[in-house]
Amino acid sequence: MGPIPDGEASKHLRRKDIEITRRAAFDELISMLSMHPKHVCNARAQASSFKAAKASLKDHEALVVVDFAENFTCRERVEAQSTYWN
Repeated sequence: MGPIPDGEASKHLRRKDIEITRRAAFDELISMLSMHPKHVCNARAQASSFKAAKASLKDHEALVVVDFAENFTCRERVEAQSTYWN
């Protein structure tokens, strides 16, 4: 693939090798970890809401769960084909 023209967004994730100091890597890790408690809080609230919805279903109702997780799978373009097909 060639370079992406200015102003255009890539539709594919690409690995980018960078060099940073240990301290900068540590600071970035700490920054990412600071978001974890919010994620845990959201996950617990969603699980609680799901459990309550499931417990209060009436006979003529259904609870549908749609999992979009596959949309967020990141893979290298150059992986061996066996990585995709088990």
